[in-house]
Amino acid sequence: MPSRYPWGCRPAEPVGRSRRRWVPLEWYERYGPRAESFRLPKDKSQRESLAVQIGADGYALMDAIYGGDDASHLRHLPDLEVLRRVWVQQYYRCTKAGTEEVRWRRQDEQPPAALRIQSPYDLDARYCTQRDTEWVGYKTHLSETCDAGYPDLITQTLTTLSTLQDSVMGPVIQQDFAQRDLLPGTHLVDTGYVNAAFLVTAQSEHHIEVVGPPMGSYSHQSQAGQGYGLEAFELDWDAEQARCPQGHVSITWRSRQHGFGDPVIRIRFARATCRACEARALCTRSQDAPRALTVLPQAQPVALQAARQRQETDEFKAQYALRAGVESSISQGVRRFDLRRSRYIGLARTHLQQTITATAMNLVRLADWFRKGKVEQLKRRPGHFARLAPPPKFGLAACLSSATAC
Repeated sequence: MPSRYPWGCRPAEPVGRSRRRWVPLEWYERYGPRAESFRLPKDKSQRESLAVQIGADGYALMDAIYGGDDASHLRHLPDLEVLRRVWVQQYYRCTKAGTEEVRWRRQDEQPPAALRIQSPYDLDARYCTQRDTEWVGYKTHLSETCDAGYPDLITQTLTTLSTLQDSVMGPVIQQDFAQRDLLPGTHLVDTGYVNAAFLVTAQSEHHIEVVGPPMGSYSHQSQAGQGYGLEAFELDWDAEQARCPQGHVSITWRSRQHGFGDPVIRIRFARATCRACEARALCTRSQDAPRALTVLPQAQPVALQAARQRQETDEFKAQYALRAGVESSISQGVRRFDLRRSRYIGLARTHLQQTITATAMNLVRLADWFRKGKVEQLKRRPGHFARLAPPPKFGLAACLSSATAC
């Protein structure tokens, strides 16, 4: 006898004053027990089939809500919108008659990590990788003082999505300093923050000297360690010409905008000249096209080149050595204050936690500094292994002191 309920379903028991709802019978078995990894099928093909079935069930649920007049009050629920976004990101669905299909999206079909929801409980958390480290969550940027004779105090804590690149944070960090009247005269930063635009804006807008090793070139010549990268070309900004290492002069110099809308300059050499050049293999991989250059407006490449030259000096190395202190601050925050574990959900609450953590670190440092006295230079506490070292002999004390300070 055919069932009088849609999809072969039975009515669910009413709870409180809620309306009755119907779901397929197999959903009770499939989604009744708590979802745990050990309950998943052991066979890979069975797990993939289950994933596709879950995707189809989710679409069936949304179809029932969006397509039924009696469920209109559910369409504005935030949780339903989260379900819709996750399903669009994770599943491909075709509804064309005769070709209906629901399947997992391939990696190249998914949205970028900056947009992809990783947890329905925390919509701001993002998946990120940095070298060998992988995590789902956020990224925290710490700034601290490093003046001789004073304790190192954290003056700024910024929390961002984990997928936000460090290269865009330099101006944001300095703007926050400016709003709180805490701008430094010299800003020691990691290489991830140092790019041409930051070097220029820091000086022009805030009169700050940025000290840090600039990012390297991503050209294939620089990566291979041979060939003619951009730095091998001589740029004449007044004449609007570029000269290649073989002495040939460019034929076009045009102002354009790249994909992000920022101004750039496109430079191109003559096709016939490049074809006949004996050093062509060192200059371009193209079989036929001439060499072309894309450069930023004059102030940026000039500042970047100056930073790369300064990076090789002993003065820079001595000055930049101070930045190593912030690495110990990160270690202190992680080991003693659980800096990398978020106790709350959401970007705003996580940022509040990181700010409170930085305040606690400052209180501990001030207490140590006042206890030891302002005259004595505050030293980092040596590690457990370093404390086992025998008494120094024959001038070894200076070496240990230096190592401890680093």
